[in-house]
Amino acid sequence: MKGEMPAGQAKIEATLPVAILAGGRSRRMGRDKAFVPFEGRPLVACAIALGRAISPLAMLVVHRDQLDEDRYRQLATDLEIRLCADDYDYKGPLGGLVTALRSGQPGNGVVLLACDMPYLTRELIQLLIERHRVGGYAATIPVDQEGRLQPLVGVYSESVLPVAEEMIGLEILRFEALFDRVRTRVIDFTEIAHLRGSERFFTNLNRPADLEAET
Repeated sequence: MKGEMPAGQAKIEATLPVAILAGGRSRRMGRDKAFVPFEGRPLVACAIALGRAISPLAMLVVHRDQLDEDRYRQLATDLEIRLCADDYDYKGPLGGLVTALRSGQPGNGVVLLACDMPYLTRELIQLLIERHRVGGYAATIPVDQEGRLQPLVGVYSESVLPVAEEMIGLEILRFEALFDRVRTRVIDFTEIAHLRGSERFFTNLNRPADLEAET
């Protein structure tokens, strides 16, 4: 069924941890994009606010070297979110997914969110969770207006963990390769186009020019 989830189903997503990936190299931005100012607050704060609106089990996954940085610890304290050190040394988002699944609840999966997509909404994530749960998929990910997969706005079951770990062991780090190995539900953009703000969902602030275009 398309549309927003009934209010009575709000508890469904509350049991599913949300992991926000931050602390990458941010080469294209030229500085840690998590702390780039956006609408008066760090960019990552937008993702944290969304994560906490979805679930009380929200976590922020950062590189292990950044775990002790005062700004990350202060951010985690101020926004009441758990900090998790990436189990891998720059293995990209796939390593972040493995860390998130290992850090979550046994028998549960995780909602994965990028820290640089400030226009994602609770309604979108609710729809993804609903499709994921109903179909019993290992991974559920949306597609943007241009037909590109958006794996960093996805829902992943615990069954993905051994597959992703094996990929990292083989140095297969391209995230999209995961979907050839697990049962995946791809949500076409036509399934989410009716949601409020859908035209901006996948706006990615990856470079200074991207940020300038939005401010």
